[in-house]
Amino acid sequence: MVRAWYMDNSDVDQRLEHHKQPPECISIENLFKITGVEYFQINYKNYKNDNILTELKKKGVIRTKMK
Repeated sequence: MVRAWYMDNSDVDQRLEHHKQPPECISIENLFKITGVEYFQINYKNYKNDNILTELKKKGVIRTKMK
């Protein structure tokens, strides 16, 4: 599961999630519209045979070194 949210303006520990108060989530669709960031669900248990991953590699969208 993927979650995306608007961040607060705090400059404390950058490892924290930094949710706004109250938290303000954004859908994956809106994230793409606003930023161009895409989400792909890959079968990590069988990544060598995953069709989505194979297509992304063919298109040059991602480059991987898998053993």
